[in-house]
Amino acid sequence: ISGLHIGLVAGFCFFMTGSIWALFPKLTLRIPTVHVASLSAALAGIGYAALAGFALPTQRALAMLLIVLLGVLLGQRLQASRLMAWALLLVLLLDPFSVASAGFWLSFAAVAWILYALRARLMPISAWRAWLWLQLLLACALLPLTVFWFSEGSWLSPFVNLLLIPLFSVLVPIILLATIAASVWP
Repeated sequence: ISGLHIGLVAGFCFFMTGSIWALFPKLTLRIPTVHVASLSAALAGIGYAALAGFALPTQRALAMLLIVLLGVLLGQRLQASRLMAWALLLVLLLDPFSVASAGFWLSFAAVAWILYALRARLMPISAWRAWLWLQLLLACALLPLTVFWFSEGSWLSPFVNLLLIPLFSVLVPIILLATIAASVWP
């Protein structure tokens, strides 16, 4: 389960809760829609991360989500570098020994490269070119860490990721929703 999945679930809950809450004007006067939507997104992100077992990349994604939502509640916009720094601090406070794991370095490095690519405007205009470019960038940028941690790297991984990341982005939420539904309606 990647940060993309947690972000999609949280974003969906934020949008849906905000849309429903906005239908009740008297309630929105008492509690602003953005506050209810942020709380809903936070709970959805925590729940989704719990279903994933709070793996290290999930912790990073959840920390980033919660920091962004806190910024929304406080009316503050964080720079990407500060967001990464706060997420890094939170993950290390929860598990100081995580710094000795491959997942820690690969997760934070991947997000740092993605943010750099977006910030530096390195992405091509069209969506499919951006997806291809991002996969190539990540494959090249993460190769040294991959070789360090696993003593090998694969030239095939960018091509496999092009296929499997979109596939898993569709399948994982469906499987998790089916798991939840099966516990309610066996």
